[in-house]
Amino acid sequence: MVFPVYGYTFKVGAPVTTGTPTLYTVKDVNSLEPKIKSTVKNWTPLDQDGWERNLITGKSMSFDFKGQRNYEDPGNDFVAGKLLSTGNDSAAVLEINFPNGDIMTCNGIIDLTAPFGGASTDIDTLEWTYTLDGKPAYTPASAAAPLSLVSSSPIANATGVADNVSPILTFSNPIFNFEGISFIKVTDGSLITFTASSDSSGKVLTLSATGLEAAASYEIILAGVTDIYSQVLATQIIQFTTA
Repeated sequence: MVFPVYGYTFKVGAPVTTGTPTLYTVKDVNSLEPKIKSTVKNWTPLDQDGWERNLITGKSMSFDFKGQRNYEDPGNDFVAGKLLSTGNDSAAVLEINFPNGDIMTCNGIIDLTAPFGGASTDIDTLEWTYTLDGKPAYTPASAAAPLSLVSSSPIANATGVADNVSPILTFSNPIFNFEGISFIKVTDGSLITFTASSDSSGKVLTLSATGLEAAASYEIILAGVTDIYSQVLATQIIQFTTA
């Protein structure tokens, strides 16, 4: 199985001493180029008839990112904010999600190589190198917990719900595809217009709906929802009634 490069996603953010760091996607990145360098030690023992032996005793890794500067995008602003940083101020967390569901989380530093500029007819640029500080954590997709709906607000069969509610769905794993979610009015089966947005963890979806009525029953149908590990959520229905 092969994957296109656009199947890779990544997030960056500031490191924290406790808890989970807040990570942001970086918009308008055109290319991601990993570089790995190994430290190889060699020796020629007498018992190998003159043949050299080799052993990798160290590794270093970095990523080159090239793209356009997107102002007011949190990820862009975070990276661009490292322009004058030195020492610990240049530190950042990088999380890379592989198309097959593997996840690599790194500690490292951001070094801007082309923070802005170009020809007058070019789009403002943003190019930077992320260099790892130590060994990354690698989580294979096979180690992922099963995908499940952890909670919903409103809960299933809730009554007296405000007609301006924005339902919140919390899942066990980061969600990759939620386009199969539908929102309907039970009495006539009409579709409710809504927009879905996820938080920085990818686990929490907020459905911002329009046109809900008082004293009416609604269903949120979760169908075809998949996580970043390609696991599919069993179809579920959350019904609630407005006040």
